[in-house]
Amino acid sequence: MDYQTFNIFEFGKKKFSKTPFFDTESNIMPFETQLAIVSHYLHLKGKKFEVTYKEMAVKLIEHWSILLND
Repeated sequence: MDYQTFNIFEFGKKKFSKTPFFDTESNIMPFETQLAIVSHYLHLKGKKFEVTYKEMAVKLIEHWSILLND
């Protein structure tokens, strides 16, 4: 996967907090929760517990990358 690098300024600029992302139960996931999942995954990357967050974190990163390219 080819991920774009982005920073918190770009999040604000693109208004990511207003862009819905749905969890596995079709509920809108708050932006703060999205950030928590990705940061937990990145913190645990390479460790045995990364699997807990990996699937959802990868989906979120892909979602954000698409939004940044719009």
